[in-house]
Amino acid sequence: MKYKGFYFLLFKGSMKKVLIEKYDKAYASEIIKKSKIIYRKLIEEADDIGKDNPMAYNEMFALAFIAPYIASEKKIPPETIQEMMRQSLYSVKWYFSFLLTEILWVTGLSLIKKIRVLQRERSSISSAEE
Repeated sequence: MKYKGFYFLLFKGSMKKVLIEKYDKAYASEIIKKSKIIYRKLIEEADDIGKDNPMAYNEMFALAFIAPYIASEKKIPPETIQEMMRQSLYSVKWYFSFLLTEILWVTGLSLIKKIRVLQRERSSISSAEE
């Protein structure tokens, strides 16, 4: 798959924060540094399932959290990885709320246009009947 560092960069700060809380700053920095290299390798070696496939983004997201696990030689417990995911998603909730607002806005505008068309059709039918 073609490498895009977006997810790793997006979640790097939150992942490092959790590692600092659980371990120390030096260990966290070391793991994050190794993770970036591992993440790139995992992405490039992954099967290309198509850039338009929404599952590709899920795969890139998941690999961002698998990379620190591998970088630690599997010494970071799954509970810590879970906390990294939780805090990372919490830190970008604004992005998803904006995205949802944008989707609802566009959907709402489309519905308003459809309602107006239906109202015009009904009024033209009513006028034709009279």
